[in-house]
Amino acid sequence: MSLIISNDGVYIPPDLVTDRFIHCSMDNIDFCEDTIYGRKTFHETAVAVYQDVKESDRHAPISLASSNNLPLPNLEDALPKILYCTKPANWNTCCPEPVISNIVQKYGELLKKAICFDSVWFLLRRSILNGNDISIYSATWIGYNSYLGDVKCVSRVSLLPVIPEPPTNSSVQLTVMRLLEKLNIYVNKTTNKVVVTADMAIYKPLKQFEMAKEDCKGKWILKPGELHIIIAQLRTIGGIPELWVECDLYSSVTMKQILEGRHVRRAIEAHLTTATTLNILLLEEFDKERPGKITLLQPLLDELAVSLQSHNETNIKQKHDAVMSFIKENRILEEIKRFVSCRKSVEPVFKMACSCVDMVQSMLCFIRSVRTSY
Repeated sequence: MSLIISNDGVYIPPDLVTDRFIHCSMDNIDFCEDTIYGRKTFHETAVAVYQDVKESDRHAPISLASSNNLPLPNLEDALPKILYCTKPANWNTCCPEPVISNIVQKYGELLKKAICFDSVWFLLRRSILNGNDISIYSATWIGYNSYLGDVKCVSRVSLLPVIPEPPTNSSVQLTVMRLLEKLNIYVNKTTNKVVVTADMAIYKPLKQFEMAKEDCKGKWILKPGELHIIIAQLRTIGGIPELWVECDLYSSVTMKQILEGRHVRRAIEAHLTTATTLNILLLEEFDKERPGKITLLQPLLDELAVSLQSHNETNIKQKHDAVMSFIKENRILEEIKRFVSCRKSVEPVFKMACSCVDMVQSMLCFIRSVRTSY
């Protein structure tokens, strides 16, 4: 508490390393929501700060002393002062125009690489299923990515003092963001933007502040959480729900939950199964119209399938890279894209199926980017 008072009301966790990027997150603490009288529930604001850990990091040992010898400052002086404000009005008029062209130009190659990455898995699934050999190990999408992903460094998680107000309060939101701005300056010694992740209930009003208040513009990078973005994507995809029920994959009740985005794990599983099936059918049609393209790739896919049985990560990565190199050198994805474009213009059902596969692949690219920074 003495450190908070001396640092202008900002608590700087002692384990944070200066001149290193930090990523913050704020959320609601809502324990004991069900009480006998329906009152005195616990709704307060928690803020966490994430920072990568390196082997060279050194921390001073924590010295413990007798509690009788520690002077206790005034608790009110240590708590953050709430900056009371009203909810910004007319914020829609200040919404900046998105620069889509620059984003596509900057990250287009990364997106192409990610789609090629998933195409290898789809081709592998088709190869194994067509072989009718159930003894061959077939990794799931998550399992396959775990083999190929690099080991990421450990993140240090530091907690800031709990604010005794709910985060849905506009004053609390502005107070937290101001504190994080100061913390970012203390840690990074610069005025770079502070990066904050929040759920949609907090993200939306924070975005209103950023677009409506002049002293908030250009200071924050706000991101919805992975879960909420995936829920929005699942609602957008829609899928082919009748197919799930007719094939006895899910009941009608579960199908409704999937379409509403309320059952995330099952929804991802359902859409991934649908996309895999549609991809197999698409590749079958492509192989009939343009024979030989995928046939040349079959030996490499067989080697990749065998390497998966050994669970040797180095060997799996080598075989995977060999398949990706072959796909790029022979421009197989470009050929499939031209084939799809021709069929889309004359077959509406084919167009709908391809759109479903594209949306699922976009969701998979996002999930991988969040979990692996790729």
